[in-house]
Amino acid sequence: MRLALYQGPSPAGDIPAAFEAVGLTLAASSAAGVDVAVFPEVFLPGYNVDDIQGQALDGDWVMRLADLARSAGVALVIGLAERDGSDVYNTALAIGSDGAVLTRFRKIQLFGARERGIYKPGSDYVTFNLAGRTIGLLVCYDVEFPEHVRALVRKGADVILVPTANMKPFDNVNRYAVQARAMENAITVAYCNYCGVEGDLEYIGASVIAGHEGDPLAMAGPGPTLLITDIPATGDTLERPTDHLVDLRLIHE
Repeated sequence: MRLALYQGPSPAGDIPAAFEAVGLTLAASSAAGVDVAVFPEVFLPGYNVDDIQGQALDGDWVMRLADLARSAGVALVIGLAERDGSDVYNTALAIGSDGAVLTRFRKIQLFGARERGIYKPGSDYVTFNLAGRTIGLLVCYDVEFPEHVRALVRKGADVILVPTANMKPFDNVNRYAVQARAMENAITVAYCNYCGVEGDLEYIGASVIAGHEGDPLAMAGPGPTLLITDIPATGDTLERPTDHLVDLRLIHE
């Protein structure tokens, strides 16, 4: 499977700019033979935007994303603010290369008072199949908790895609935590971050794809990057952990 991570500045509420970035990235990914392109957390409308309202999954945002994916022939995973009635979720949405919605994951581990004031936490783990792989989704802070990754591994995931909005001074997540989750579960973990400044946040970039032995297969610097790499098969000889872990979400929240 060939994977692309878009590392760029937040659209910061500029929806036309967000869709332009998605369209250009999918076109470049198509030319490079990419199977799935990943974008950062809450790319629509932007992570650090005031008064986030979100859209339902049957709204204009998802229809436009589906059209772009279908036109490019490339699947995508993107973060967006999902409205469901009176609730808003920090969601990672997966759309296939045919424009069909594959699944959506709602962030479980909300970070800080701001996120908890905007979003309702999710609760369900999801996987989908693409290019012969079983792929799980998490969002940003979720990947720092081993139990969330292990839950996806127990569901058969051998690749986990993680839209994120990681800012200074938390670069230890990119350098250590992502690689640790990959190594301890013998899977690939791809962590797709913003770069640049949005309001009072300075994003660190450093998007990373960690292979099943924990080593980075590819890692971006601090600036705009389209990170593309092939994800090797993990191999049937690897023994993945299957032990039961206690659900610690209530302790961590």
